[in-house]
Amino acid sequence: MNKPDWVDNFADAKEVSNGWACKCSAHEDTHQSLSIYHGDDGKWHIHCHAGCDIKEILKGAGLKMKDILGESKQIQQLPKRIMATYDYRDLNGKLIFQAVRFAPKDFRQRKPDGRGGWTWSLKGVELIPYRLPDLAAADTVYIVEGEKDVETLVKHGKTATCNPMGAEIARAHV
Repeated sequence: MNKPDWVDNFADAKEVSNGWACKCSAHEDTHQSLSIYHGDDGKWHIHCHAGCDIKEILKGAGLKMKDILGESKQIQQLPKRIMATYDYRDLNGKLIFQAVRFAPKDFRQRKPDGRGGWTWSLKGVELIPYRLPDLAAADTVYIVEGEKDVETLVKHGKTATCNPMGAEIARAHV
């Protein structure tokens, strides 16, 4: 696949099997969280795994929609759908925050806003292990990478947990 000239506007653009991985221009990116690829539908797809809006991504890269539309006449940011939510509760069972899994695959965290809604931030929240109330009474606890793996083990009668944000947050704190 030929690399469009405008891909060079994104920092650390690296060719991958189906397009390019780049640093997102809409947020302070420490790794390549932006995917750019030409889909089977003939459209360029730009997806920030941190959830940034395409207009902000293009603006941060010094691009306009017309710069990209000239390549394929169409551009698309895939809509996100919530696929699963994972409640993080304190020892008393109070909901502290949730991990939300989206399709296409992406994760974000949110906390109750106290008015029946959500705030998409964990600012001010103490991070706790997933399924914390179950851990207190367990003799054996399996520690796995993510909530989906925890739920699989729980279905098999095991006590399991993970830290919030999977292995990525664990690496950041080592």
